[in-house]
Amino acid sequence: MPKYDFTPTEDLVLEVLIARYRLGEHLWTFDSRLTATVERLAERGWVMSMHGITENTVRASLTDKSVAQWISFEYVPPVARDSKKLRKIFKKMYKEAKQLKERLQASENNVERCPGA
Repeated sequence: MPKYDFTPTEDLVLEVLIARYRLGEHLWTFDSRLTATVERLAERGWVMSMHGITENTVRASLTDKSVAQWISFEYVPPVARDSKKLRKIFKKMYKEAKQLKERLQASENNVERCPGA
């Protein structure tokens, strides 16, 4: 990936916008203290900037240039990946618990059949 000279704050704004975009939020509101940062990114074509709806805010969204550069449509959020892993784990645990229950029931049946038990 090419090197871009972003300040740490610019990088964080982009990271927020990328993360929000992946979650379906294509527009995000920032505190007005970040207006200069958002405007610098807009001048370089990375974001679109607009006034915030509430006082002392600025809104921004990724441009097509940013989406093309940083958004992979094959991306799967960790929560979705983790939920698949968790389902596998729970299925395995359920199967093991069911087998254990069957073994316990079988051993209880054997104890009931033993004379003098």
